[in-house]
Amino acid sequence: MPPNTPTLPAPVVVIFGGTAAYEIDPGEFAPIVARRRLTTPYGTSPLFYQLQTADGRAVWFSSRHGEDTLARSARFVNHRANIWAARALGGTHILSWNGVGAINPRLRVGDMVVPARLLDWTRNRQSSFGPTPHPSRAAARTIDHINQGDDPRQAAQPFAADA
Repeated sequence: MPPNTPTLPAPVVVIFGGTAAYEIDPGEFAPIVARRRLTTPYGTSPLFYQLQTADGRAVWFSSRHGEDTLARSARFVNHRANIWAARALGGTHILSWNGVGAINPRLRVGDMVVPARLLDWTRNRQSSFGPTPHPSRAAARTIDHINQGDDPRQAAQPFAADA
């Protein structure tokens, strides 16, 4: 590293467990050093567990469907509260998984897929962190949104593939 090059802080990874993550005991993977549930502008977050990895890095884990049982189906997951809380906990990277059914018959249970393109078919839930437009301005757009860009894998794909 050249002299006077600033050292960037290590990324803080937040893992949102998907389908059946409520059956996972995070303490089986690494020591739990903290538990946090945050009040956010979008509601209360689920419980987050801070795990200490073998190399001393912090990783946060949360099951978005509930702790110990399926407390909320996908439609009722408060993604805005989850993402707001992840950032408040210092998160710089988010990893998640889900069960979407058969995408390709060659894929087997346990296979990891890092998509080349993101198709978001999300419907019937808030899609912005900004205020909801007045009904008379339903077509109005807010600048408070997550820009997924032309190619979201540019930042996420190498990181996810290394994980």
